[in-house]
Amino acid sequence: MTKIKIPAPLRKYTNEESVISTKAQNLFGIFEYLVFKYPQIKTHLFNEKAELHAFLRIFVGDKPNEVNGKEDVLLEKDHLIRIIPVIKGG
Repeated sequence: MTKIKIPAPLRKYTNEESVISTKAQNLFGIFEYLVFKYPQIKTHLFNEKAELHAFLRIFVGDKPNEVNGKEDVLLEKDHLIRIIPVIKGG
């Protein structure tokens, strides 16, 4: 199963779960599963155009992945997907 590591700021929308397992085989399926299981997370992942928020980065294993337009990226069995919020400082 593919595992999704949920960052601390989003865990309040996943019943405090830090890792969620899914049988999804591509990135689109992972986000579809998250929104189905935890509807309140949707606005924290996507903007009004249904695009992933610009301040979120997705890693497949250890490699960054540009999600918008590439949600059909196939995943290997037992991949770890990480959602990383980008924090800007000043």
